[in-house]
Amino acid sequence: MSKLCGLNVVQLREELQKRSLVTSGNKEVLVARLREALIDEGKNPEEFKFDGADEDNEISTGTFTTAKMMELLLSMSTEIKQQSER
Repeated sequence: MSKLCGLNVVQLREELQKRSLVTSGNKEVLVARLREALIDEGKNPEEFKFDGADEDNEISTGTFTTAKMMELLLSMSTEIKQQSER
């Protein structure tokens, strides 16, 4: 399990999506949005543990699937597009 600060952008978006929240924005925005959601749920964002978020690098464990790769590429593409529009 991992803490909020240890989540990457894909993991942050997954956690936000589980809560039916907006998943767009940079990492800072996503962390802030998820932090607020956790507070609204009555949880302490500094102590809340996320299941499966601290797994070792998925590529080295052989669990990095094509679907995960596509999701990661889409996420990165969206982030780059948003940054270039600013």
